[in-house]
Amino acid sequence: MPNGKLLPNSNENQVSPYPLTVFEQYLLAEDRPDHPCWIIVKFHFDGVFSRAETQLALDQAIVRNPLLRAVIRRGFCGRLRWEVLPEWKPQVQWLDGSLVGEWPTWEPMDLFKEPGFRLFLIERAGKSEFIIHVHHAICDGKAVRDVFYDVMNHYAIAMGQPVPLSALRPEIFPHRNRLANTWRDRLKTFPSQALGLWLNHHFQKKKIAPLSEKAAGENAPEPMAAYPALVSRRLPEGCFRKVRDEAVREKVTSNDIFLRDLFHSLKLWREWKEEGDPMDWLCVVLPVDMRKPLDRFLSAANVTSIVTLDRRMKSLDNRIRLLSRIHKDMNWVKHRGLRFTFWTMLKLRRFLPHGIVRYSQRPKCQGSIIFANHCQLATRSPLLSKKRMIEAPGLQMTEVTMVSPIRSGTMAALVVGSYANRLLIDLHYDPKFITQSQADKLIDIFLAQFENYQANPKQGEISE
Repeated sequence: MPNGKLLPNSNENQVSPYPLTVFEQYLLAEDRPDHPCWIIVKFHFDGVFSRAETQLALDQAIVRNPLLRAVIRRGFCGRLRWEVLPEWKPQVQWLDGSLVGEWPTWEPMDLFKEPGFRLFLIERAGKSEFIIHVHHAICDGKAVRDVFYDVMNHYAIAMGQPVPLSALRPEIFPHRNRLANTWRDRLKTFPSQALGLWLNHHFQKKKIAPLSEKAAGENAPEPMAAYPALVSRRLPEGCFRKVRDEAVREKVTSNDIFLRDLFHSLKLWREWKEEGDPMDWLCVVLPVDMRKPLDRFLSAANVTSIVTLDRRMKSLDNRIRLLSRIHKDMNWVKHRGLRFTFWTMLKLRRFLPHGIVRYSQRPKCQGSIIFANHCQLATRSPLLSKKRMIEAPGLQMTEVTMVSPIRSGTMAALVVGSYANRLLIDLHYDPKFITQSQADKLIDIFLAQFENYQANPKQGEISE
């Protein structure tokens, strides 16, 4: 298919109706009134969008991404499936920045009644905030960025700037989140999945310590009253490059560096709060991108799994040993097939009555914190300028704010990424258990560990 042409509307026939994957069913079950399973991304711009061209760009992008206008129906034996609404078109919600706060007013999303995609544009004194609000059961964070690139590409075209559009192949949509395509492939993955399920069985026996063991107080706001409760930091230009350079020196990945600093920061933060015990298990929940080379032609969807890393608090003092163990564990995840374990576990639970829903709604803490590393945020956009910033006629994107969903029992989600050579850090927390000052302290400890280690690259133990 040549670049610059939209896929025909027959995309819908490739997707609708089509059963939900087990991971999509899990994310649907994770959705609760006080902890919605939403992804929210705010793109900050210098300049103001043209309204007619923005709506046109959104309409064209929606055609290329059918799940953004799909609802969930119950089929035979109550099986859930996606059904695209061909006539449904989302409207850009234009807001005056002088009349709204930092975020718009959120309305509940019921995927059984309406599609779970919304777009807000807030105008503030010559600047714009482009906010994508989507249900996580529809797509993952990487797909949200791809949708944003798609809208911006169509906007630039509507404004007269020629931009190549990425090719999409709707026929590969039914194979998203598939572990293996043939029985031979399934037999090859059987040993690694058996090992992964055995490790998962032992993990479920551990008592994972929550991030905070005490409520924030009687005056703490309800989660939706201050949604999202967010603390953000922006580090200077070139900071992310230093992280990559250190990863090269240590022969690890930048993700390993961040995980080491996060684990050590959790220990220092809990000690600062005078909570916990050295024998407590701390667990970091990691979304893992599962895309194969062919998936670059896939429309917006969830192609993600989940892995966990757990450590006792007493083992987090020596940062050199901690980094080595994290690197080894992540290699097992990547090269031994353990990243598929969560999918396999969900597939097995699907055969139990309400198995996925019951697993999702367990009252026990399943993770101390969620950590997502989005790396460089704009590398795939054809609108990327020499300044490493996205530019369209009359617009320049200056920053990105990322809100990852949190769940009951897992009280915070930390997201890092790089844009225009600046390191972006956003912490979404549960205000019922963590105050803003405590969230600020956690971020400050995390940054202090990173900065101290840059100054002392051979130091094994670093204090606060």
